[in-house]
Amino acid sequence: MTSRRIGTIGVALALSLGLAGLGACQREGTGEKAGKAMDEAAAAAQQKAQEAAKSASEAAEAAKQKAAEGAQSAGEMAGQAAEKVGEEAQKAGEAAQQAGEQAKEAVTGEKAAPSDQSAPPKQDSEESNGGE
Repeated sequence: MTSRRIGTIGVALALSLGLAGLGACQREGTGEKAGKAMDEAAAAAQQKAQEAAKSASEAAEAAKQKAAEGAQSAGEMAGQAAEKVGEEAQKAGEAAQQAGEQAKEAVTGEKAAPSDQSAPPKQDSEESNGGE
């Protein structure tokens, strides 16, 4: 009888260990599933991070190009403004020269020489005094 009991106890023990082993396999399967899910989540996060970095890089490049275009446009506008200032300065210089000539004419009564100043000034006063 003892050997039968030992046999029965052995079978029961073997079944218990077998069931426990199956439970451990199921736990390992669940652990593997969780590990795979974590790996997939990490891979997806890495891909999203790479996409975000690429988008940020493209946006920075576009902003850089816009800034360069803006600087070129500002340079062109500054050049046009400088041309206008030069033209206005030239007009002001001409007006000042005319005003100077008019002032000289008003003071001396003589007409000012042309701006190239190649003609000598008139001397009406000597002719009128010399005739006396």
